[in-house]
Amino acid sequence: MSKTNKNFANRRREIAAIAEQLFLEKGYENTNITDILEATGLSKGGFYHYFGTKEEIILECIQNIAEELSTIAEKILGEQQLDAIDKCLTFMKIRDDRLQDKQEIVGIMWMVSKHDLYQSKMIELLIEAFAKPYAQLIEQGNREGLFAAECPLETATLIMRLIITSALKGPNNNSDKEKNEEKALNHLIIRTLGITQLDRVRQGGLHV
Repeated sequence: MSKTNKNFANRRREIAAIAEQLFLEKGYENTNITDILEATGLSKGGFYHYFGTKEEIILECIQNIAEELSTIAEKILGEQQLDAIDKCLTFMKIRDDRLQDKQEIVGIMWMVSKHDLYQSKMIELLIEAFAKPYAQLIEQGNREGLFAAECPLETATLIMRLIITSALKGPNNNSDKEKNEEKALNHLIIRTLGITQLDRVRQGGLHV
């Protein structure tokens, strides 16, 4: 990445972080572009140099969370003492804790994702962040005899698309229908990965 592009990306992150704080303080719907201009010191033209809409800021916030989690996933993948199942369970615990910390922004994400255009962009940026680390995990599991999945990258991409699409439906209200859908998705993932040690997976609380 060139210095100019790096500076542009860093400035986008800074603006998104300031806007995120405004969303948390005032609410997403009650925060307008003028509020963001005042908080960031940008002119209107300066703002539109970085973002076209308020929704694009949410995409940036989600991408920042995804990149943070992707970095954590890469570190977990490098832990030589952990097998593929342990790495998967470790990452899920960290992921769930981080998303709990960011639950307000995740809630806004669900609202923004109701627009088909932004939902499509959100799905693609999350797949881009997680598919390759997940594929590496599948490859390790295959080598260890814990998984039996062909085409690791394609399998990882498909599973990520299913998980993300399910998550973007909104908060789980624990209805029987939602519980059955989650159970079916978990079962589908287990079968697709060809997981051989189901007891370890169940005891560890594997879930989407």
